[in-house]
Amino acid sequence: MTTKHDDVLSDILRVIATVALHIFALPFVLLAAIANVRKLAMVAARLKAGSITCPYCSADNALNMMARCPACGAVEPGSRLRCSFCRTVFDVIPCVCGATLRVL
Repeated sequence: MTTKHDDVLSDILRVIATVALHIFALPFVLLAAIANVRKLAMVAARLKAGSITCPYCSADNALNMMARCPACGAVEPGSRLRCSFCRTVFDVIPCVCGATLRVL
């Protein structure tokens, strides 16, 4: 009879420990979520602006223009971040000065 009682007690303690760990982890999870939301807002602002200013040469780099896909070589007007032919998605674009600019 003590074995069944010990199993129930250990199950209760396991649930209590799990709930306590979740409560202690909640502030850290919220901080990570806030950081992710801020990063997403910055990316959305860059995409909405339609261009990125290079921090090195101050050139204005348009996100939509006639561009050649580095992956498949197709030339098309439109976004420099996605090729409609090979469906490759890019998170960086080259600047006219040669620098690589992170967009996403």
